[in-house]
Amino acid sequence: MQLENIENLEANMESEQISRHNQYETDDKADLYDLFKKNSFFLHVDRPSIKKLLNHDLTGKTIIDYACGSGSSTRTLADFNAFKIYGVDISPQMIKKAKSLCYNIEKYSNIAYFAADCSTKLKIGQFDIVFSSHLLEYAETIDRLEGFVESMYTSLKPGGFCCGLMDNGFLDPECFRLLRKYGFEFIRDNEKTQTVKFYHGDASHGKFLFQVINYYWPPEVFEQTFAKYGFVDFEWVHPTLDENYEDTEGFYDDYFKFVKNY
Repeated sequence: MQLENIENLEANMESEQISRHNQYETDDKADLYDLFKKNSFFLHVDRPSIKKLLNHDLTGKTIIDYACGSGSSTRTLADFNAFKIYGVDISPQMIKKAKSLCYNIEKYSNIAYFAADCSTKLKIGQFDIVFSSHLLEYAETIDRLEGFVESMYTSLKPGGFCCGLMDNGFLDPECFRLLRKYGFEFIRDNEKTQTVKFYHGDASHGKFLFQVINYYWPPEVFEQTFAKYGFVDFEWVHPTLDENYEDTEGFYDDYFKFVKNY
């Protein structure tokens, strides 16, 4: 399946209504989320982890970025020389913000953004790489999780590669307090649901931005779901710091200690 013509695709997607409630419905949340992404956590953990997952030279590759938010991960993929990138998010406000951050910037001219529910089969085409940025944490049911994974599989070319970022399956509630310095505050509400509060800077002293609800599933649930929909060679990959980053104060030591082994 070839990639759809961009103009036709935008027209088709704009004519569809996203009926599902999302937690990023207001313009100010899109702005605040982008502010949160400027925290050092994304720069020193998420971005180098994306490089590790993808071997960072994406020349000639087509990529779709599920749950792209305000586009920080999508722009990172563009920085690694991908040929074409499609960023998709359920929030029209996030997509509006992502587009504004790329407007008239030549190196991001190969990015197209669309608002769509990532749990449905997207009618965009098939890609060399399917990437998801903290999407699976929003699967409140197994059916929803399966929708995400099936959609990823149908968007992947035969022989393609799927990867992404997530942490909920490995967070130890006893160590939630250690996340505060990275701008997160996790509160486990029950065995499946948790509240995540976002801050600009240290959660103990920084500015509170907003909060969302996400969901915990054990690692084996993800493994079984990906196997069910045809993925092979499933592997958990530990996050990493940028090799050139000197963590002289041991700021990130806690992060790599609180993640459970797998």
